[in-house]
Amino acid sequence: MSSSPKIDDALREAIISAPDVILDDSDVMQALIAANEKAMGGNIVDLRGIAMERLETRLDRLEDTHRSV
Repeated sequence: MSSSPKIDDALREAIISAPDVILDDSDVMQALIAANEKAMGGNIVDLRGIAMERLETRLDRLEDTHRSV
């Protein structure tokens, strides 16, 4: 990671002050994970991303089951 931020200061402060907004947005989190995997290169397999996708699928199924009950 770079020591100097490349994003707007206001955006950076907003993220730092309310990180839960980012963490609760699955689309943003998937984009961040994809960017991280791309930065790591093709020779590294990040099992966290795979595990997260599987957990999200299981959670979606559980939520669907809960709605149908």
